[in-house]
Amino acid sequence: MKNINTILKERKVESTWRGSKKTEDQMREQIRAKFGDTVAKEYDAKMHVMSLRQWSRFGIKILPGESALKTYTVIENDEETGEMKRVRRSIPVFHYLQTDLATTHE
Repeated sequence: MKNINTILKERKVESTWRGSKKTEDQMREQIRAKFGDTVAKEYDAKMHVMSLRQWSRFGIKILPGESALKTYTVIENDEETGEMKRVRRSIPVFHYLQTDLATTHE
């Protein structure tokens, strides 16, 4: 049986995450609340959590009925006006345990 990290590396699954340590810690706490300490300790921000669109790009589906974890991004430039603005946008993301990978790697 392969572990999930091996499967993700073989499929070259990697997110576009460029977040901060604070964001990583925030996601780890949400994962701890939903899945427990063991999963939270193994959390890898570059592979284990992605948006629906990112998972779909790799042919991976979200399991029915799963609710998203929440993170955010800050957009600092308004392309329409050219003004510098800081806008916080919420982004729904899913952990690999919420995908069809959770059932296929066991």
